[in-house]
Amino acid sequence: MERVAKWLPLVLVALGVLAYAGSLEGVFLFDDFGRIVENPRIHGTRPLAWTPRVLVDVTFRLNYLAGGLKAADYHAFNLAVHLVAGLALYGVVRRTLLRPLFAGRYRTAAPWLAGAAAGIWLVHPLQTESVTYLCQRYESMMGLFFLLTLYAFVRGTEKRGRAAWLGLAIGACAAGMLTKEVMIVAPVLILLYDGVFGSAPVREWDGRRWAVHGALFATWSLAVVLRMRFASAVARASAGAVVDAVTVSPGVYLLTQMEVIVHYLRLAFVPYPLCLDYDWAPAGSVRDVLAPGTVVVCLGILTAWGLCRRRPAAYLGAWFFATLAPSSSVVPLPDLAFEHRMYLPLAGVTTLCVVGGYSLLSRRCAGGAGMRGGRRRLAAGMAAGAIAVLAVLTAGRNRDYRSEETMWRDVVRKRPGNLRACNELARILSEQGRAGEARIHYEAVLRETEGRTRKLYSEDGSKRYRVANNSPAYNRFRALANLGLLAFEQGRFDEAAARYREALDIMPHSADVRGKLDQAVRGGRDGRPEER
Repeated sequence: MERVAKWLPLVLVALGVLAYAGSLEGVFLFDDFGRIVENPRIHGTRPLAWTPRVLVDVTFRLNYLAGGLKAADYHAFNLAVHLVAGLALYGVVRRTLLRPLFAGRYRTAAPWLAGAAAGIWLVHPLQTESVTYLCQRYESMMGLFFLLTLYAFVRGTEKRGRAAWLGLAIGACAAGMLTKEVMIVAPVLILLYDGVFGSAPVREWDGRRWAVHGALFATWSLAVVLRMRFASAVARASAGAVVDAVTVSPGVYLLTQMEVIVHYLRLAFVPYPLCLDYDWAPAGSVRDVLAPGTVVVCLGILTAWGLCRRRPAAYLGAWFFATLAPSSSVVPLPDLAFEHRMYLPLAGVTTLCVVGGYSLLSRRCAGGAGMRGGRRRLAAGMAAGAIAVLAVLTAGRNRDYRSEETMWRDVVRKRPGNLRACNELARILSEQGRAGEARIHYEAVLRETEGRTRKLYSEDGSKRYRVANNSPAYNRFRALANLGLLAFEQGRFDEAAARYREALDIMPHSADVRGKLDQAVRGGRDGRPEER
C-alpha cells in the first residue's frame, strides 16, 4: 500500500488534467478583455504598474510575449497553477495527519485521506471560475502561494532542513502579497495552525519560533505599501470625480453575505447551478437573512469554541471563515457574490468532510482500531465516486467557457434579471449580425431599468461621475447607445438619433455617443460609427 501511495501525486495531476482538458478550448470572457486583451500594460506599450497584484500581471505579460493573445496558452498556465496548488494541499493535509497531535491515528491512512481531499478540491466544479475564467488567475495564484507558504512552514517545523523550509515559507508569503489582497490572512492562519497542531503550547514557544511568525507578518508591509501606492494613483487619476457606483453600506453588505456564504456552502456539496455573474441583490433587512444568518453565526461560534480547545476541526472552520473574510465580511465590494472567492475556503470544507467522515467510520469499528475490510472499501469507493462525478461535472462546466455566447446565455437563463448579462449577450449577437435577437435583449434591459435611472454626469460639466458597470443606470445607457448603433447600421437614422439622445440624457458627457449622434443627424454621410 505504501508503494502505491507514492504514486498519488501523479494520480492527482492526471485527474486535474482530465477534468480541465476542455478548458484549453476556452475563450477570453468578461473582465479578461480589460485585464488582458485590451490592457496596454500587458501588451508592453505601457510599463506594468506596481499594483497589489503586480506578480500576476507579470505572468500575463509573459504569456503575451510568448504567444500573443492565444487563449489556450493562458488556460494552460492557469491549469498548471491549479495543479501545483493541489499538490501543495495534498502535502499539507498528509503531513498534518502525521503530526504528533494525532498519535499515529492516521499513520497508514494519511496519504489516502490527503489524496481524497486534494482530489475533490482539484476537480470540484466550483473551482472552474478560478481556473477557466482567465483573469481569475489572481485568485488561483494567490491560493498557490498561500498553500505553498503553509506547506513550507509545516516542513520547517519538522526535523530536517528547518531553516531552508522556513525561508521558503517567508518567501512564498511575500510573493503571495503581490498576487491578491486575500493573502493577508496567511500569517494569521499559520499562527493558528502552529497553535493547534504544534508540538508545544504557545506559552512555551521560544524566540526563534516567534521570529518566524514575525517575519511572516512582516510581509504585510508589501501589501500595505502597494495598496497605498495604488490608491494614491487612482486618486490622482480620478481627481474631481464623484463616484456613482452600486455600493451598499458595510452593515447591508454583511447581512447580504450571510445568505451568500450559505449559498457558497451549498455549492460545495451540490455544485449546481453555477453562474459566472450573479448580480446578487443586497439584503433588505435582518428578517430577510434570519435563517442563513443563524447558520453562519452558529458555525462561527462552534469554530471559536473549538479553537479555544485546540480542536483540529475548528481550524478548518477558521480556514473557511478567514479566507472568505476579505470578500465576505463588512468591506463592501462592487459585486456581492462570485464563485472564485471559494477557491481557498473550499479546501477547508473538503478536508473536513474527508477526514471527518473517515474518523466517524473508524470509531464505529470494533475497538476503534480503524477501518478494515468492507468499511475501508466502502470509504474508498465513496471518495472515488465523488471525485469521478465532480470531474465529469467540471468537464461539462468547462464547455460553457468555449464561447462568449454560450456563457452569457447560461447567465441570462440562470439570472434573468442580470442587466449586465443581457447587455453582454446582446452585444455578442449584434457583432454576429443577429440584430433582431440583440434588440430583444436590449429592450429587456430598458424595461427593467424604467424609472430606476438618473443623470450620471452633471449638466455644467464641473463634476464628472464614474459609474460601476453593474449599475442600472449604466446598463440602461449602454442598451440605448447600442440600440442606436443597430438602428444606424440599418439606415434608420431618426431612430438612431432618438436613442442616442436618450442615452445622453443619462450620461451627457459621453463624447463617443455625442459623436454618433452627430453622424446620425447628418444621415450617415460621414460613415458609420465604431461599435461600443
